[in-house]
Amino acid sequence: MANVEKTMEKIVALAKARGFVYPGSEIYGGLANTWDYGPLGSRLKNAIKDGRSVEELAEISKMDAFFLYKIENIVEFEKQVTKEALEDEKFLLKAKKLGFSNFTLAKLAGIQEEDVKALLDKFDIKPSYKMVDTCAGEFNAQTPYFYSSYHGENASRLTDKKKIIVLGAGPIRIGQGVEFDYSTVHAVMTIRKAGYEAIIINNNPETVSTDYTTADKLYFEPLTPEDVMNIIEFEKPEGVIASLGGQTAINLAQPLTDRGVKIIGTDCAAIDRAEDRNAFENLLNELNKLLNKEHKQILKME
Repeated sequence: MANVEKTMEKIVALAKARGFVYPGSEIYGGLANTWDYGPLGSRLKNAIKDGRSVEELAEISKMDAFFLYKIENIVEFEKQVTKEALEDEKFLLKAKKLGFSNFTLAKLAGIQEEDVKALLDKFDIKPSYKMVDTCAGEFNAQTPYFYSSYHGENASRLTDKKKIIVLGAGPIRIGQGVEFDYSTVHAVMTIRKAGYEAIIINNNPETVSTDYTTADKLYFEPLTPEDVMNIIEFEKPEGVIASLGGQTAINLAQPLTDRGVKIIGTDCAAIDRAEDRNAFENLLNELNKLLNKEHKQILKME
């Protein structure tokens, strides 16, 4: 129970921030007047900020009060976040243990995200990577399957091999399906065949790419600039492939480039030419001059 108590705020904070929990139907109707928008975690948080008690929310939502008290802890901690508070090493470490992202801390303190990162570097506050216990405690797990934590020692061991990181597609959704998982897996097979250590970052457990036997290492982490950069700073890869993980991975290409990461394969300029219609039209115009062909962009049905 102690371990559950220690990490539950982080779980709730991450679930709220990533939108993992969505509102149900009529059982949550009693919170309608205090809900602003977004997933259930955010709405419960807003209700607590508005002064609704945990007991009242437990009755309305049918959620166990244990979890609601954890949300209340997050709400109370948020009130303490200031620029001056973040300059205290113990306070900043506690914030990271509770699951607060750099972006959220910066927003609460009225500073830039880069300022929070600078403080973390100053105090040498970094996540450690724990191994997922695939043996349920019956045997010693030896699987290269990791998740981040700000508690305890690092279980991910570095090697001398050159490394390539492949970004997965994250949760499967409309317009982003299994074809990206297929691409990721085949990229990893090619990387390993070329003699590199292949590392996948993905957070969808229902894919082949997140089978711990697919890559040399799997980091089961949110696909955000902060979480991906933490792994990059730890592993120090030769580069990152962002073009095989659908829109989720593609959206990370520019933030990673801005942070000095080498993008392998399709770079940001090529991604922009393919996604931006005006840029793509300019490319077609250049090609059509060579091919002596005409084309038109249709903006209206008339």
